[in-house]
Amino acid sequence: MLRECAAAGAGGAAAELQAQAQVQAQAQAEAEAVAVLQMLLADHVADPPEVDGVFGPRTRAAVQAVQLAAGLVGVDEADGIVGPRTRRALVASGLLYDAVETPAEVAGTPPPYRATVRWRLVGASVPAYLEVSDVVGELAAAFTAWAVPSGLTFVHVDESAVASADADIVIRFVDLSPANNFVFDGPGGCLVRARHDAISFDEMEQWELLRVGAPNTTPYGRASRHPHRRFLKGEEHYFALLPVALHAIGHCLGLGHSDASSDVMSPYYSRDRVALSAADVERMQALMSAVVSAERQGEAAEANEQEEAP
Repeated sequence: MLRECAAAGAGGAAAELQAQAQVQAQAQAEAEAVAVLQMLLADHVADPPEVDGVFGPRTRAAVQAVQLAAGLVGVDEADGIVGPRTRRALVASGLLYDAVETPAEVAGTPPPYRATVRWRLVGASVPAYLEVSDVVGELAAAFTAWAVPSGLTFVHVDESAVASADADIVIRFVDLSPANNFVFDGPGGCLVRARHDAISFDEMEQWELLRVGAPNTTPYGRASRHPHRRFLKGEEHYFALLPVALHAIGHCLGLGHSDASSDVMSPYYSRDRVALSAADVERMQALMSAVVSAERQGEAAEANEQEEAP
């Protein structure tokens, strides 16, 4: 009887120790997860929380700021809870690190464009599941959207043309995996990289064409759906080319990111953001107005120097 009691006591103590160890391991795992979250937040908010593994008020406020910036919730609905949509915005924002150079708007220098901007697509780089002509059409729609606000004329240069080598903006699909924050970051880690003379879309993503304005020729309407949708479900796996192209062209022309989720220049991807906002238009007009003013000042200064020359 005494032996049975002793054995029972020993078994109970062992079980208690095991339970305590599990609680400690869970607490450590949660602290590590919070620390990773805090490191991610440092890339998204101006006042990031300290990386201490504690989900305190500053960490919650930073999460709420990301939810608002990404347009996930309304002003009164940001709860600071890191659910699936918030997690995706943090890990796979897609457009957060896409500007390779300092935008002209930020640097105060005009983009090096004439009145007519020529662009070409490297057809050989287009993924096999996309038609090159359809991609050209999608890109043309994106350039057209920026034409009026910028006052520029955009012309597609076919690769077979001699002038294609002189294109102002060259567009291609490349592997952008090295630009991702994580080796296995999932879809949307880095969707595109842009500079004044080049746009590079990540060939590793699953791209789709919205074909806005085209006739409804597919079971899905105008959109050209990725073939993987037959067995790989979930919108998070697929990205529309048009909103990403609109955003990238804005960078080419000199615009930086916007804090408003409704703007094309927001660094958070949205499939439905396929038209410039009033703020996008105003910023581009202001930038181009500054460019024209700088050009006129330069011309006036040059004329004065010529007059003063003996």
